[in-house]
Amino acid sequence: MIRAVFLDLDGTVYRGSEACPDAANSIAQLISQGLAVRYITNNSGARPEAVHEKLARLGIPSEPGWVMTSGMAAAKEIAQSFRQIGVIGNPGLTESMIEAGLTVVPFGDAEAVVVGLCFEFDYGMLQDASDAIRNGAAFYATNLDKTYPYDGGRFAPGRVRWLRPLLPRVGSSL
Repeated sequence: MIRAVFLDLDGTVYRGSEACPDAANSIAQLISQGLAVRYITNNSGARPEAVHEKLARLGIPSEPGWVMTSGMAAAKEIAQSFRQIGVIGNPGLTESMIEAGLTVVPFGDAEAVVVGLCFEFDYGMLQDASDAIRNGAAFYATNLDKTYPYDGGRFAPGRVRWLRPLLPRVGSSL
């Protein structure tokens, strides 16, 4: 018996600030049939409260507790082994790390580096994070999608291209 439905957000339920066609009606119908609906997103900078507010503006049923982000999942995983981390990402990713009990430090002091969607990304961040990883910091990526969907069918880059050259050096198989 199906009791719950887990839905991806970006590109599935909405694109940018636009709901995908029939998303609101379909989700409302699932809920009316007694199914629990939960949302998951690999947008690491998204915060559950903000996602809930966005869904509400789009007429899509939601509660903050129905949302899980890749930033939240990464924070939970990282907190099992590390305490001091360097972050490249939008503010929501940093907030997720802090809520999980992690301390955000300069990359030179980081035990681990986590990266996610970052609208402020620059070459200095790239250099500092790369140095930390080469010097032994563990490496976590919150999202490997090549694109990020926007309004009007547009897409933006979704993955930092420097990840692949680093990975063989840190033992990951991304």
